[in-house]
Amino acid sequence: MTGQGNNNKKKGKRECIICDYGNFKEEVPISGECRRSPPRSYLESRGGTPGRFFPMVRFDDWCGQFKKCADNCRTDENLKKIAPFRNGPERHDYADRLAKSGKFLEAISVYESVFEGELKNAELAFKIAKLHREIFAKEADPDSAAKSLEWHIISTDLGHDEAPFWVGVSYAQGEFVKKDIEEANRYLEISCERDYGPAIKKRESGGFE
Repeated sequence: MTGQGNNNKKKGKRECIICDYGNFKEEVPISGECRRSPPRSYLESRGGTPGRFFPMVRFDDWCGQFKKCADNCRTDENLKKIAPFRNGPERHDYADRLAKSGKFLEAISVYESVFEGELKNAELAFKIAKLHREIFAKEADPDSAAKSLEWHIISTDLGHDEAPFWVGVSYAQGEFVKKDIEEANRYLEISCERDYGPAIKKRESGGFE
C-alpha cells in the first residue's frame, strides 16, 4: 500500500485522497485509476490485441471494488483537500455545504475565493453579506457588521434587488456607519426600482425616518 503511494509520488502523479492505491494523473485529484484491485482483462471488439485496465473512478463515487463509498468518502475533511483544485461551481457548492452546517467563516472564505475568480456576481456577494450579518447577530462582532455592509454595497453595485434595502437599513439605524436618513432612502429607492417588495412597502409607509 505504502509502496504504491511512493511510486506515484516519484512519477509526479497524485494519489487518491482516500488511499494510496490511486493513480490520478490529472492535476485535480478527484478522478483517476484505482489500483486497489487487480486490473481487468479486455479484448478489443474489432480484432485488436487483448489488454488490461484499471477502473477509472472518482474518489467520492465508487472505489476499485465497485462499492459505494459516498458516505465514507464525501467527508468535510476529504472535500477540503480538493477544494483548491475545484472549479468555481464546485467550490460554490462546497461553500453552500459549509454554510448549511453552520461553518460560516469557512464558507465565507471559499465564497470569496470563488467571487474573486470565476463567479463574480451580485447573488454571491449577497450570500457573503448575509453570512457576515448572521455572524454579527450571533456574536455581536463589529467586524462582521462592517463586512456585511461592505458586501451588501458590492452586491448593490452588481445589480442585486434586496441588497440596497439592507444598506438603507444600516444607514437608517447607524449600524457601524454614520446615521444618514437621506442616504438610507437613496438606497431604499434603488431597491424599489428593482422591484424588491419589502422596499416598496417601506417607501409606501413613508420610508426611513
